[in-house]
Amino acid sequence: MSDLTGDNVTDALNAVSEAASTELSLSDALHLIYLENCIEGSSDVVTDIVACARDFTEAKLAAFIIGNIAEVGTGDYDPSALTAALLETLGVVNNTLDVINGNYCGATGLVSCLEQLQAAIQSAALTADSTIAAILQWIDDLMVAQMMLASDGTNGDIPDDNVAAGCSSTVELDLPPICAHPQWQCSLEIAPDDWTSTNDRSIVPVNQGTGVKNVTVRKTLLGFSTAYTDDETRAYTLGTAVNGAVGGKKFFTRSDMNIAAMSNNCVGLGGRLATRPEFGDFPSTASSSGLPFIFYAPSTTHSNYSEGNWSSGNAQYKTGVANSCSYPPFINNQPYTHNQKTRKYRYRTSSTAAWSNPGGASGQWRCGAADGASEHRYACMQLPSCS
Repeated sequence: MSDLTGDNVTDALNAVSEAASTELSLSDALHLIYLENCIEGSSDVVTDIVACARDFTEAKLAAFIIGNIAEVGTGDYDPSALTAALLETLGVVNNTLDVINGNYCGATGLVSCLEQLQAAIQSAALTADSTIAAILQWIDDLMVAQMMLASDGTNGDIPDDNVAAGCSSTVELDLPPICAHPQWQCSLEIAPDDWTSTNDRSIVPVNQGTGVKNVTVRKTLLGFSTAYTDDETRAYTLGTAVNGAVGGKKFFTRSDMNIAAMSNNCVGLGGRLATRPEFGDFPSTASSSGLPFIFYAPSTTHSNYSEGNWSSGNAQYKTGVANSCSYPPFINNQPYTHNQKTRKYRYRTSSTAAWSNPGGASGQWRCGAADGASEHRYACMQLPSCS
């Protein structure tokens, strides 16, 4: 509560025939608290009241509030009082406000920037007497630091797009996710001469040759007083496009169960053997002749890789140690050591029908094809593809 009253201010202004700022409200307690702080320590109170009332602005009041949040940090000046509206009143420009209002901060570039400001305000060297310029500079410095943190934290995130040689149409590749951030501008600093880019995509033209294509994406920070750029480099190995591959993925079949040969085929085409989740929905051929087996690279992080049954539509598979195959699956002639085994599907004709038991009446799960399934299916990922 201020000891200074509206009448005190009016009397001082009338004594020298001055008028208060049109932004000043002498009935607003916070305005009077600001004026009292403005004249604190004065040796000529009337003169200073007049000057403070005449020169009052909402922006100066915002600076006073933010300074108190930094100094006091409780009650009316709790960090939560640092709002986007208060920053706008202070004079933070629109493009910076857009960032502060978004989730663009932190090492992931996904954290609320306003929350980062609120968390840092009490560590700021600010007081109730800090100038607007000093507070704006603190905000600018903190936001630049957050943008740099986000850029560094997402380095290496140029997406692992599939790109192939000899395609008859252009291919669009993702740039780092931070390029979609409103304060960043991205460009191809180093790339083949005929590659181009927009701010969030790079464009690979038709009929690219095979080989390694080195690309450097330059990320330039915009809208802050501190200039900052960050380069991120990756190499694209362009192999001949695999016919029928879509998004880098293609299904294959074999007449045997040589999982090493399956993996080597994927590698030879420029990709790798898919994991079970990557394999996707089982292309059901439910019939009395049984379902095809699928073979895949184990994924120890997938939640369904545990002992027991897992249902998906009209097919089911089982993983784990129990009822394990008589041999381990091999990839590139190296056995997996975490007991992941390949299992045969059983099937049903509808979601309410009874399960068939290709593994026998006891419901055993096998690796062999004794129950009629002779098709062995697998998928390759990250293949060079034009679509």
